[in-house]
Amino acid sequence: MTRFLSTLLAFGLVSGAALAGSPHAPILSHNRRLTTTTAQGVVGFPMKSPPPPAGTTQVAGNLNTFYRNGAYFPLEGYTISGATSPVGQQIFLAVPFTPTTTTTYAGARIGIGYVQGADGANIALYSDNGGLPGSALDSGKAFNLQAFGGCCGIASVGAKNSVTLAAGTQYWLVVSTATTGWEAWNLNTTDEVDTLNIAVNTGTGWAPSYAYPGPAYAVYGN
Repeated sequence: MTRFLSTLLAFGLVSGAALAGSPHAPILSHNRRLTTTTAQGVVGFPMKSPPPPAGTTQVAGNLNTFYRNGAYFPLEGYTISGATSPVGQQIFLAVPFTPTTTTTYAGARIGIGYVQGADGANIALYSDNGGLPGSALDSGKAFNLQAFGGCCGIASVGAKNSVTLAAGTQYWLVVSTATTGWEAWNLNTTDEVDTLNIAVNTGTGWAPSYAYPGPAYAVYGN
């Protein structure tokens, strides 16, 4: 309940109307930034996050690797949507991270669920430009996403380019979708106290925002 109320305060009250067409009855907040579902919609086998891919280490992130059941919170997620999706608005999100040691970007994982429209998420590494996402350094696409409300499939992408992540330099993990897509980037379960500064792109460029709690993600290096 604490998680649910805090998220509502951060992103606006939830509308009482559930959108039709999804087996998990998604509910969109009034400002469209939050997608929720009910406990009755949970499907799948709960699981903690798998270990880092072979030969890599986790550079940043909050995917759960401790709790036996639940790599992330499956019933709520921050809306990721395209301009012509059922949401009716583009909403792309980005989270910042700063490596403590210099390494080579190896890829990323996120907790994300498919809601309606195009199935898939674009997961990209961006440089920083004055405290907001700058230029894309690497990107990948994850398809056949778990239906939103299930627990706990992980969407993964590997690096395509050789990108050095410099210690002490801020980078961004950007999540977007196709024009018709509606996905939900699940909330993490390992830090429910700290507010995370994020960036939002609703079609007119990146703007600062915040998430409380932050979305579930992990970035890897080798």
